Amino acid sequence: MPFYRTFNSQASSFTVNEDDVRKAVLSFPAGSAGGPDSLGTQHLRDMVLHKEAGQQLITAPTGFINLVLAGRCPTGVAPVFFGGRLLALCKKSGGVRPIAIGFSLRLLASKCAKQ
Repeated sequence: MPFYRTFNSQASSFTVNEDDVRKAVLSFPAGSAGGPDSLGTQHLRDMVLHKEAGQQLITAPTGFINLVLAGRCPTGVAPVFFGGRLLALCKKSGGVRPIAIGFSLRLLASKCAKQ
């Protein structure tokens, strides 16, 4: 059974607010690459820092992140959302170095969970 279906929906989960999400977005290093969806962290920063719509634009990701943190990610989306693009790079010393590139929103949810 995949891990994203094993969460106990009866268990209490913590939630984050819009300020927590804003801080997490702004903590991404400059130049961080986007994931398989091509949503780069700079896109998230630009949305959050927009003078007129920034406050409204943070509401949707906050709700989504709280849904993920509560273990209620839709089962049809979870395999893709928690997955990533896999690359294999050759090491100079021989062998292969596996690289996994995940979705920016999943990384954002992880950052929020760590705060």
